Amino acid sequence: MRGWLPVTLLALAWLPGPAHGIELPAVCGTTVRLKVGEHLELRLPAQASAGFLWQGTVVGGGMLVGIETTGRLESGPDQRDGGPAIQTFRILGRGPGEAQVRFVHKRGFDKEATAARECIVRVVVG
Repeated sequence: MRGWLPVTLLALAWLPGPAHGIELPAVCGTTVRLKVGEHLELRLPAQASAGFLWQGTVVGGGMLVGIETTGRLESGPDQRDGGPAIQTFRILGRGPGEAQVRFVHKRGFDKEATAARECIVRVVVG
Protein backbone atom coordinates (compact mmCIF):
# COMPACT_ATOMS: atom_id res chain seq x y z
CA MET A 1 0.00 0.00 0.00
CA ARG A 2 2.86 2.43 0.63
CA GLY A 3 3.69 2.53 -3.09
CA TRP A 4 0.27 3.88 -4.01
CA LEU A 5 0.41 7.20 -2.17
CA PRO A 6 3.30 8.79 -4.13
CA VAL A 7 1.79 7.69 -7.45
CA THR A 8 -1.57 9.20 -6.50
CA LEU A 9 0.03 12.48 -5.43
CA LEU A 10 2.07 12.62 -8.62
CA ALA A 11 -1.07 12.13 -10.73
CA LEU A 12 -2.86 14.93 -8.86
CA ALA A 13 0.09 17.25 -9.43
CA TRP A 14 -0.56 17.17 -13.19
CA LEU A 15 -4.26 18.01 -13.03
CA PRO A 16 -5.07 21.60 -13.99
CA GLY A 17 -7.20 23.70 -11.68
CA PRO A 18 -7.42 24.69 -8.05
CA ALA A 19 -5.20 21.78 -6.95
CA HIS A 20 -2.27 24.00 -7.96
CA GLY A 21 -3.59 26.97 -6.05
CA ILE A 22 -3.81 28.87 -9.34
CA GLU A 23 -6.56 31.44 -9.32
CA LEU A 24 -8.14 33.00 -12.37
CA PRO A 25 -7.93 36.80 -12.60
CA ALA A 26 -10.72 38.77 -10.90
CA VAL A 27 -11.83 40.12 -14.30
CA CYS A 28 -13.23 36.68 -15.26
CA GLY A 29 -17.01 36.73 -14.99
CA THR A 30 -17.25 40.52 -14.99
CA THR A 31 -17.96 43.38 -17.40
CA VAL A 32 -15.05 45.52 -18.59
CA ARG A 33 -15.50 48.96 -20.11
CA LEU A 34 -12.99 50.14 -22.71
CA LYS A 35 -12.76 53.19 -24.92
CA VAL A 36 -12.15 52.76 -28.64
CA GLY A 37 -8.42 52.12 -29.07
CA GLU A 38 -7.87 50.95 -25.48
CA HIS A 39 -6.90 47.44 -24.50
CA LEU A 40 -6.95 45.26 -21.41
CA GLU A 41 -4.04 42.90 -20.75
CA LEU A 42 -5.19 39.58 -19.33
CA ARG A 43 -2.71 37.16 -17.76
CA LEU A 44 -4.07 33.63 -17.46
CA PRO A 45 -2.43 30.68 -15.65
CA ALA A 46 -1.60 27.86 -18.08
CA GLN A 47 -0.26 24.31 -17.78
CA ALA A 48 1.82 24.32 -20.96
CA SER A 49 3.97 21.35 -19.94
CA ALA A 50 0.80 19.22 -19.78
CA GLY A 51 -0.46 20.61 -23.11
CA PHE A 52 -3.05 22.97 -21.58
CA LEU A 53 -3.10 26.44 -23.14
CA TRP A 54 -5.75 29.16 -23.38
CA GLN A 55 -7.68 29.75 -26.59
CA GLY A 56 -9.77 32.90 -26.97
CA THR A 57 -12.82 33.68 -29.10
CA VAL A 58 -15.07 36.70 -29.42
CA VAL A 59 -18.77 35.85 -29.27
CA GLY A 60 -20.87 38.55 -30.99
CA GLY A 61 -19.29 41.86 -31.88
CA GLY A 62 -16.14 40.39 -33.40
CA MET A 63 -15.57 43.55 -35.43
CA LEU A 64 -15.85 45.72 -32.29
CA VAL A 65 -13.70 43.70 -29.90
CA GLY A 66 -10.54 41.83 -30.75
CA ILE A 67 -8.14 39.45 -29.04
CA GLU A 68 -4.44 39.16 -29.62
CA THR A 69 -1.86 37.08 -27.88
CA THR A 70 1.53 38.45 -27.01
CA GLY A 71 3.00 35.06 -27.88
CA ARG A 72 4.66 35.10 -24.47
CA LEU A 73 4.59 32.27 -22.00
CA GLU A 74 6.17 33.25 -18.70
CA SER A 75 7.08 31.02 -15.79
CA GLY A 76 4.45 30.91 -13.08
CA PRO A 77 4.94 32.08 -9.52
CA ASP A 78 6.81 28.98 -8.33
CA GLN A 79 9.45 29.17 -11.15
CA ARG A 80 9.97 25.40 -11.43
CA ASP A 81 10.54 23.49 -14.67
CA GLY A 82 7.26 22.03 -15.91
CA GLY A 83 5.31 24.17 -13.43
CA PRO A 84 2.46 26.55 -14.17
CA ALA A 85 3.04 29.29 -16.73
CA ILE A 86 1.37 32.62 -17.44
CA GLN A 87 -0.15 33.21 -20.89
CA THR A 88 -0.83 36.84 -21.83
CA PHE A 89 -3.62 38.17 -24.06
CA ARG A 90 -4.86 41.64 -24.96
CA ILE A 91 -8.57 42.39 -25.35
CA LEU A 92 -8.87 45.28 -27.82
CA GLY A 93 -11.65 47.87 -28.06
CA ARG A 94 -11.95 48.44 -31.81
CA GLY A 95 -15.36 50.10 -32.10
CA PRO A 96 -18.40 51.08 -30.01
CA GLY A 97 -20.59 48.18 -28.92
CA GLU A 98 -20.36 45.08 -26.77
CA ALA A 99 -19.23 41.50 -27.04
CA GLN A 100 -18.36 38.54 -24.90
CA VAL A 101 -14.81 37.19 -24.91
CA ARG A 102 -14.47 33.53 -23.95
CA PHE A 103 -11.17 31.94 -23.05
CA VAL A 104 -11.01 28.15 -22.65
CA HIS A 105 -8.13 26.25 -21.07
CA LYS A 106 -7.70 22.96 -22.88
CA ARG A 107 -5.33 20.82 -24.86
CA GLY A 108 -5.20 22.22 -28.38
CA PHE A 109 -4.46 18.85 -29.96
CA ASP A 110 -7.54 17.23 -28.40
CA LYS A 111 -10.45 18.62 -30.45
CA GLU A 112 -13.04 16.55 -28.56
CA ALA A 113 -11.96 17.65 -25.08
CA THR A 114 -14.09 19.91 -22.94
CA ALA A 115 -12.46 22.94 -21.36
CA ALA A 116 -10.68 22.33 -18.07
CA ARG A 117 -11.38 25.95 -17.09
CA GLU A 118 -12.88 28.99 -18.73
CA CYS A 119 -12.80 32.74 -18.30
CA ILE A 120 -15.61 34.82 -19.79
CA VAL A 121 -15.36 38.61 -19.94
CA ARG A 122 -18.16 40.86 -21.17
CA VAL A 123 -16.64 43.86 -22.95
CA VAL A 124 -18.42 47.16 -23.52
CA VAL A 125 -16.63 49.59 -25.82
CA GLY A 126 -17.80 53.19 -25.84
